Amino acid sequence: MKNLILLGSLVILASCGRVERPEEFFDITGDSGSDGQSCFSEQVEGGVNVICGDTTHFVSNGQDGTNGNDGDDGQDGQDGTFEGSIEYVEICRGNSSANYIETVLKLDGKFMAFLASSDYKRERLVLLVENETYRTTDGREKLFSIVNGEINCL
Repeated sequence: MKNLILLGSLVILASCGRVERPEEFFDITGDSGSDGQSCFSEQVEGGVNVICGDTTHFVSNGQDGTNGNDGDDGQDGQDGTFEGSIEYVEICRGNSSANYIETVLKLDGKFMAFLASSDYKRERLVLLVENETYRTTDGREKLFSIVNGEINCL
C-alpha cells in the first residue's frame, strides 16, 4: 500500500513540471498594436503645452485656494530652486564604437549611478565613492575609479 501511495505521489509531482514552450498549449498570436508616439512638454504663459504627435494639450496653472466650503485651501508654496551643476558623463568611451556607453550623472561634483540587480528590491541610485574600483555593466566591462572628482579609466 505504501508503495502504491509513493508511486501515485511521484506521478503527480512529475506532472507539475515547468512548461518550457507555452506557445504549444496556448494561442499567443495576435495583431500588432498601433505604433506609439513620443510626447514632450513646453512651458508657456499660464501653463504647459503637452505635445503628442500633431496634437497639443494645454494644462493651465492652478489658482491659490479660496477657503471655500470644501475645507481650508492653502496658498501656493514658494517655488524651489537649483543652483548647482548637473551633467551626463560617459564612462571610458575612448575609441569604443559601442552604441550604448554607460553614463552617470555628475551632480555638484559627485557621481550618481543606477545600481541594477536581478532583484528589483535591490535596485537603487547610488553615489560613487572616491578611490573605489568599479566595472561598467554595458558589456564592455571597463574598470574605472573616481579620483579627485574625475573618472579615471583603468
